[in-house]
Parts: sequence; C-alpha cells; structure tokens
Amino acid sequence: MKKQIPTQEISVKLEQILWSLNGIHATMRAIQVYDEFSDDMQNLFWVIMKELERDVEALSNLNEQK
Repeated sequence: MKKQIPTQEISVKLEQILWSLNGIHATMRAIQVYDEFSDDMQNLFWVIMKELERDVEALSNLNEQK
C-alpha cells in the first residue's frame, strides 16, 4: 500500500520548490548581468532545474491521486 501524503504537506513542498526556483532564477539573472556565468555554472543550473522540475511533477502527481 502506498503511503498517503496529506494534501497540505504536498502544497507546502510545492511552495518551497517554487520559492527555490524563483531564487535560482533571480540568481541566474544577476550572474548573467555581470557576465560571469561560465559554461560549468550554466550546466549545473540546468541540472538543478531539471531535478526541481521532476520533484514538482512528482508532487503534482501525488496530489492528483488523492
């Protein structure tokens, strides 16, 4: 049997992820403005973004199952 995650807990997790995404996006824009954004940092950013997108999708799917 799958563990049921309360809807409120899912909402809180989604909100935390969205705040993280907003913070990362703002940081990326600031770095680009100063033209100090190396290829390695850009690749790392996209890896982090993909991981966060998967987390958001997984939590959304859990929320839809309820």
